[in-house]
Amino acid sequence: MDSVSQAFNLCCPWHKETGLQAFQPEGFARLSPEGGCQLACDRRLDCGHRCESRCHSESMHEVFACRKPCERLHSACNHLCQQLTYGEDCMVELGKVLLSCGHTNDKVPCYLTQDLRQVKCSTLVQRQVPGCNHIVGTECSTDVTLESFRCLAPCSTILHCGHVCPGSCFKCNVKARNGDYHKTHCL
Repeated sequence: MDSVSQAFNLCCPWHKETGLQAFQPEGFARLSPEGGCQLACDRRLDCGHRCESRCHSESMHEVFACRKPCERLHSACNHLCQQLTYGEDCMVELGKVLLSCGHTNDKVPCYLTQDLRQVKCSTLVQRQVPGCNHIVGTECSTDVTLESFRCLAPCSTILHCGHVCPGSCFKCNVKARNGDYHKTHCL
């Protein structure tokens, strides 16, 4: 006679001392909506932060994403990690970073300072382009000796009509194997 009751006893796997009794089928969803109980989850997430959800099953705990920024220190620089997951590059911006060219850059992400060859210098400089000998304004990190560089200096050829060609050096000239430019056609 004592084995039948009006309620079904539920047991939270994390808070065993919490007594839960469902009197109706709807009680399961109300008392243990995510496989736990109504108390706060007191377990830690993989990132180290405390789970901010209410008590839930182990499978649900594994899929929760932490919304707090990581607070661990990066081993290479000792900056506080501000990413959502640990192990991402340190994005702390550093100012006045001295580059190998002698210029400084502001707002360089910390992880790039581990190998300064990755940092492109954006300081504007004047360079002479080999072959055509034009002096062009370009970013310091731009190599004007590369085959892929396109000289944007205006073409100075006088057309048959008497006007100056509206084209640019790389459109009107072809770079020869020796690096010199040869006039091919004007616009």
